[in-house]
Amino acid sequence: MGEENEKKYVNKLSRSLEPGINLSLDGRYEKMLSYKKKNYALLGYDGRIKMRGSALISRSMERFGRAFIEESIEHLLKEEIEELHKLYIEFTRRILSRELPIREMVRTETVRDTIEEYLTSVKSGKRNRSASYEAALNAGLQLKAGDRVSYYITGSEGATRSFTNSRLYDPDDPDLPDYNAQYYLRKLDEYAERFSEFFKPEDFTKVFSSDEGSLFTTSLEGVEIITKEVTEAETRGEEEDSD
Repeated sequence: MGEENEKKYVNKLSRSLEPGINLSLDGRYEKMLSYKKKNYALLGYDGRIKMRGSALISRSMERFGRAFIEESIEHLLKEEIEELHKLYIEFTRRILSRELPIREMVRTETVRDTIEEYLTSVKSGKRNRSASYEAALNAGLQLKAGDRVSYYITGSEGATRSFTNSRLYDPDDPDLPDYNAQYYLRKLDEYAERFSEFFKPEDFTKVFSSDEGSLFTTSLEGVEIITKEVTEAETRGEEEDSD
């Protein structure tokens, strides 16, 4: 249709509406990746990507997780399956070799209770143990509602539960990096799983595999991204939900 024709169409449609209701062209995009309602990414004609919603990326997420998801979204929107596979391999390699700086593995959470309130709730069975609070306890840190705690997971056992090995982040700690590589590999797979609905199960396994220990590299021949046309009724429903 073209940008000028799109503007003309929007203006024409706006004039047909009741007085006081005006439409404007907020932007135009080449592609859209829809994850959940109100959670999506848009690829502009200038190559830039805009993301909306917190289901894909949250503020408390580790930096490496945000970076992996952001780059994965870009490759998906640009249909770069080979690059998506290479991205997963590279993150796997860097985690195992501990090349990623410790700040990339840190998670920051805002607490709602004091240490005393937390311990009382755990003892009474009202809540489970939390990695952020346990990191603060191990460091002898007192907390009040609204404090932010930055921590990461240490240890070497693959089955380690996060709250048993959480450690407060200190950028001046000479022992860094001592993060649990196996734990963060599992986190990487959790983040990759968010893209499973865009592939057939067998194709998803091929794209998000590291080839480690294999004599052959994974063949991505025939792997396709699942796409779907959005109907007018679905679009209308989305708009109604956002009111």
